[in-house]
Amino acid sequence: GGRLAARHAIDALGIECGPILSGPRGEPLTNTKVSLSISHKSNTAVAIVAKRQHGTLGIDIEERHPERSGISTRILTENELVDIEDLEPSRKWISILKRFSAKESIYKALAPTQNRYIGFEEAEIFPIVNGHLQIRLFLKKNPIPAHISGRFFWNHDHLITTIRASWK
Repeated sequence: GGRLAARHAIDALGIECGPILSGPRGEPLTNTKVSLSISHKSNTAVAIVAKRQHGTLGIDIEERHPERSGISTRILTENELVDIEDLEPSRKWISILKRFSAKESIYKALAPTQNRYIGFEEAEIFPIVNGHLQIRLFLKKNPIPAHISGRFFWNHDHLITTIRASWK
């Protein structure tokens, strides 16, 4: 699944990167020419790849159902909880899901450089209607990316988020 999607993405760029190995946290490892991220759920796998000079990447895919709004207090900051408190239940769940998925993608984009677990409290996400994500980082350790950007989109009942972090 995920490694096959990654291989297709790398081949589409025309980059030779050798084998895709697994790191200590399960992350895909390649040579230093590419930034690569993989995600999968049930029968769907996605990958994102770019030349490393363009930054580090994260991707996540989540299923819309079942609704799991109870995760909000474990993954959202106080500001994010305030932002969603007046939403109707179905919109609230979608907002929680976007934030959860974006934070998973942020972890994948930052962990190779941070070389550690990055907690949910170290980022705040504010989805914007046009598919962009407003991101605020509160990283506990350096280095901190010079720029971070994120997007989200729907593919049927799957939410996909992508993050790119630039370090220069």
